[in-house]
Amino acid sequence: MRSYKFCAGSVLAAAFGKDDRRPSLMAGTMLAILAGIAASPAALAETATPSPVPAGDKQAAAAPLGEIVVTAEHVTSSVQKTPIALTVYSGAELKKAGITDLESLTAIAPDISFDITEGKPIITIRGISSRDTTENGDPAVTVSTDGFYLNRPYSLDATLYDIDRVEVLRGPQGTLNGRNSVGGAIDIVTAKPTDRLEGYASLQYGNYNALEAQGAINIPVNQVIQVRASFLTSSHDGYRTNPPVGKSDDQDARSGRLQIAFEPAPNLHGLITAEYTRMTGAGDGMENIPYAFTASGALDHALPGGINSTTWPMLTVPYLNSIEKQIRGNLVYDIGGIEITALGGYDSTAWHHAVDQSLVGSTATPFQFQENQYPKTVNAELRIASKAPGPFQWQLGAFYFREKSNLLSADATPLTVGFDDYFGFAYWTEARSKAVYGQASYQLTSTIKATAGVRYTSDYKSEYGYYGNLTANVVYANQSGSETSSKPTFHAALEDQITNANMVYAKFDTGYKAGGFNFGSAPYKPESVQSYEIGSKNRFLDNRLQLNLAAFYSNYTDQQTSNYTILSTGQPVQLTQNAGTTHIYGLESELIYKDPQIGTFNISANYLHARYTYFLSVADPSDPAVSGNVQLAGNTPPQSPTWAIAAGFNHDWSVFGGTLSAKVQTKFQSAANFSFYNYADTRQAPYSMSDAFVSFRPDNSNWSLTGYVKNLENRAVFSDAEESLYAGAYAYEFYPPRTFGVRIQYNWK
Repeated sequence: MRSYKFCAGSVLAAAFGKDDRRPSLMAGTMLAILAGIAASPAALAETATPSPVPAGDKQAAAAPLGEIVVTAEHVTSSVQKTPIALTVYSGAELKKAGITDLESLTAIAPDISFDITEGKPIITIRGISSRDTTENGDPAVTVSTDGFYLNRPYSLDATLYDIDRVEVLRGPQGTLNGRNSVGGAIDIVTAKPTDRLEGYASLQYGNYNALEAQGAINIPVNQVIQVRASFLTSSHDGYRTNPPVGKSDDQDARSGRLQIAFEPAPNLHGLITAEYTRMTGAGDGMENIPYAFTASGALDHALPGGINSTTWPMLTVPYLNSIEKQIRGNLVYDIGGIEITALGGYDSTAWHHAVDQSLVGSTATPFQFQENQYPKTVNAELRIASKAPGPFQWQLGAFYFREKSNLLSADATPLTVGFDDYFGFAYWTEARSKAVYGQASYQLTSTIKATAGVRYTSDYKSEYGYYGNLTANVVYANQSGSETSSKPTFHAALEDQITNANMVYAKFDTGYKAGGFNFGSAPYKPESVQSYEIGSKNRFLDNRLQLNLAAFYSNYTDQQTSNYTILSTGQPVQLTQNAGTTHIYGLESELIYKDPQIGTFNISANYLHARYTYFLSVADPSDPAVSGNVQLAGNTPPQSPTWAIAAGFNHDWSVFGGTLSAKVQTKFQSAANFSFYNYADTRQAPYSMSDAFVSFRPDNSNWSLTGYVKNLENRAVFSDAEESLYAGAYAYEFYPPRTFGVRIQYNWK
């Protein structure tokens, strides 16, 4: 391990020295590495097609690394032959690790940072994210399920079940994938109906009275229709004790999915999916610690004492009640050399969430922030692509998105019956996005291929409503506004498949995210990113060693950042402003080695340098001693750790007439900020978090038994940290503590 760090440090020292030409030095260093890999005799000798993985646990342990098929560029290809930095997590891998939500996935994924603020997810890839979780904000990293884009992915805590794979694409995906994707794209691909009678069922129990059941059944009705039904129920007691009101950070989630695949003709097939998800309980708990001030009256930005990740008082009961109903589908028609794909759907969500904002022991009245949203989303996409063999391949498409929502949220104090919504918001919003795109590739030689693409996107947002005392029906001010923005984005790439198992590539991408307007209609501009990436994907040692490398440089302009401002009424509201410019560069590496006797070892090491180079921001509104604007150049964007490293090892033994498998995995992350001010009170210190799994499966049987421990270190890790103007407090939320349990699963086919 130390020798690996030394080698990585040597490369980084050469690539990221104090020379002002760091991007070019980085590129040169990376090109030298890639050239060495490409020219090595071992690489050139690696020409055999990977062998299929034999059935059975013992045979699988002895088999080489298999191929993982993805559709990252809307075409079917293996991960190792797709010229994009991406990571794929298979459904079997997710199931074995007991991962049914995106937060659990990011606990092991070094390429994703995941933050929960007031129940809403914030996803960061390569230092790019959006912390604007208001009704007008858009995520910087898009999330889609089977091609259906989710602008408000509130149900990610309960929908990663019966999954084929999760594809994480890094960098802007401005041509083919998603709406307004500047940071990257996460594509969730569900398990599809097949022509076999098969299924599975599992039951899991753990500490905190954790109980999870999930399963699926696949029924081939006939040669034309196949049906697959799956479900998940998951619950556990609260991780946090909050007298006198009870507990928080609990879970009570239920979800079901019904899929109908049909193929009325050999060249026509389709899929219709209906999904229902409900989440209830107390929701996430936020610990509020009263502000402390220096002798001069300035807010003390040091990490406060007294933080307790397990127990703190609350004066109001938090809650979560969310229902999401979704129907989506796609239809694919092959007319001989050309494939036409139509996909889309409709989503209706009712989101009710409250978080305690009381300051215990102060003179402030107990209160909470209650949020009610009802977003209704429509997606539609039409794609035409070439399918005939030949050096020239192309695809054209059009994308449409619309979201309508109404919002009724308020600061509320408890009454004898109900609440006094003494300051609230009643808004009606609409967002529309339209895009057309095209991408083509040409095989220049037997190994070299060039690709180019362009997309044009047009966006519109509008909002009207009022804010005031909702209980007394007093309107303080009416609000209305609209904003339009549009921009073309581009993709260009060159790849060289040097051998069947070794590839190098270079690509350039631009990304764009729509502009909008703030409370009071003050507009903010769209944001843009230009990104350069070079990489290499390799298999060595008869497909037992995999080494993937990537280096990137991004110029991020007009980044939309979220802060707070104070109204004349004294109430804080969220403000979005443009940050100017941010420079981001880094190195990413992934190594997997599979030895038939020792086991499988994997390590991913990501280095990231993200800094604002110009950001004239409003001064911290939480600090009464400062005012005006401050220059934050040199600060680090939120959730941008310098190092993120994940490693794992698993081994199989033949014992007791079956296979005993053990796996350990760990993730290390260096310090990361939750605020662009980079104060100590909103920073997560470096940490590691590890999991362990042991499973047993008898030979020639269909059942298995697994024991697990997650967060072995029992680390108290922030999932959010902020100076909360609403509460007048330092506010903290946490990742789950140590959890453990057992799971039994039965498969039939």
